[in-house]
Order: sequence, then C-alpha cells, then structure tokens
Amino acid sequence: MAYAVDLPRRAGIEELHKQIERITLDHDGRLYIAKDALMQAETFAAMFLRLDEFRDVLSRIDPEGRFQSDMSRRLRLHPRTAG
Repeated sequence: MAYAVDLPRRAGIEELHKQIERITLDHDGRLYIAKDALMQAETFAAMFLRLDEFRDVLSRIDPEGRFQSDMSRRLRLHPRTAG
C-alpha cells in the first residue's frame, strides 16, 4: 500500500514531518526519497537497511565523493559524509 501527501513549507511542518517519519518507521514503512525534502539521515539509514552495501559501491566508484547532490549530502549517502 502506498500513501502520498504533499505538505506546504511553513511553521511547524518540520515537527509534523518528524512525527510522520516516526510513524512510518514504527510500521516498517519507507519514505520516497526523491520526493522528500525533510527526511533526516538517521531516518534514511533506519529505513534502508542495505545502506552500507550502497556506500561500499560508492566508495569504489567515487572514492573522493565528487559526485554528490544536496540530497545525498543531507542523507549522508556517501561514506565520506556518513561520519
């Protein structure tokens, strides 16, 4: 089952989004990262259990971390930003 919602950026929305992240995690759900601008790196790591494998691939094909987007930095996808 999929559920989609668009939320306007205004006061309080970040806190609501954190609550939605928690509910989603509690029910083993996933957020659609290409559509999400607020997901936290910790939430991403908890939802995508093969993240370490993905980071291993990234470290081989882009060891310097040159090919990153704002989203990849926010979610700390590359091993160089995972810290």
